Amino acid sequence: MKSLILLLTPLLALTSATPLKKRWPTSAKLTPAAISQYTVNTGAINYDTTKGLVSKPGNGNDITTLVTFNIPALPSGTKCSLAFYLPPDSSSIATGSKKLDIFSSNGPAPGSRSTWPPGNQRNQHLGRWNVVVGSDASWESGFPITGQSFDCPVAGSYGYEVVGVYDLDRVEWDGGVGGVYMMW
Repeated sequence: MKSLILLLTPLLALTSATPLKKRWPTSAKLTPAAISQYTVNTGAINYDTTKGLVSKPGNGNDITTLVTFNIPALPSGTKCSLAFYLPPDSSSIATGSKKLDIFSSNGPAPGSRSTWPPGNQRNQHLGRWNVVVGSDASWESGFPITGQSFDCPVAGSYGYEVVGVYDLDRVEWDGGVGGVYMMW
């Protein structure tokens, strides 16, 4: 037994010294079922990627991120809200204005496409986020804040689109640990 303890002690010390990768905030109730990158100038959809990307490089080759949520049945009258979390790790990038707009979509991304249709199916502007690495984004006043509190939809699949605000913006995240999430 003593030799087993001597063998395990260095391993335990090594694992306890290794920092854990921060994941979604504890307030996250529902993370996306799929995140997809949408190329604005061609209509192409790269469906169910591992990374979210919003890119406005200033040359017209803009990319937005389409997120799909599979919302469970919730009690009538339940209020939902959307949030955006950018984890403090090497997979997170935020340059430029660090502002993102969130829109509802007429439908979730249907799968990979090389061109139109269906496009991004952008619908209502739900708000603007100020992104902060290692934290939840804050809602910017002076813009719609519908995404901050709304009646939760009935059970089903719903799409949203995350869009850059100004030229020369880039926000990138690992879809397994950050990005858009829903609370209720």
